[in-house]
Amino acid sequence: VKPHPSLLILIANVNYTKESMRQNHIGDMKKYATFPGEYFWRTNALRGFYTELAPQDFSRKIFEDIELFKANVIKGTDIDCMEHHWAYKSLVYYSLAKALWNPDRLSFEDIAEDFCKHGFGKAAGEMRAYFDLLEKTTSAAANAEGEYLQFFDEKVIASLQKLLEKARMKVKDSPEELERIAFISAGLEGGILSRKLYTAKKKNDSAQYEKLRKEFIAYVRKCAETNPFILNPASVGRYDNFVR
Repeated sequence: VKPHPSLLILIANVNYTKESMRQNHIGDMKKYATFPGEYFWRTNALRGFYTELAPQDFSRKIFEDIELFKANVIKGTDIDCMEHHWAYKSLVYYSLAKALWNPDRLSFEDIAEDFCKHGFGKAAGEMRAYFDLLEKTTSAAANAEGEYLQFFDEKVIASLQKLLEKARMKVKDSPEELERIAFISAGLEGGILSRKLYTAKKKNDSAQYEKLRKEFIAYVRKCAETNPFILNPASVGRYDNFVR
């Protein structure tokens, strides 16, 4: 059925946890673009792997999708599920804002390089590698349509920790940039706890799970007291590996 040209249609069916669904959605948007009328992108895409609290990065995908849709079909957006987990999805949020207002038609690479250069100075290379590894991990989980914490494993965590340590060494004399790296590190700390909770649950180790759960509660409280932008405590209660 061809939509009437006076209708403003809200389109909502996409996420970044299942790549097959994303590709189907892109195909649907291409079909919509052949009809007259106006379209509004009303999506819950920002939630990502929303039942698993760990750093993730689908910034390239959301940036490139918005640029594609802007050029072909959408007139506006209403992107829901902004959880305010800034230490977990900082580049995602930044890239989204840049895609929505991009008069110079900068590429994702331009945006990501600028983010790391001006955010982390001499540690830009290490931090870009950090986000690249998160992107690779997030994409692997989305391609497999599996649990994110299955892919966000101890090997990935160790590599992320090494990159952050190298970044800290590069800017050891710059308090402002060290503070920004510490902010990102707080997100990784939560991801490590989530992975441990996930492992204890898989092993049905109730004693270890309850011990880790208390550690996780203390972590959330610490974040709320020191920097409430690290994560949004109101969203934590729904995570699969926090609530049994």
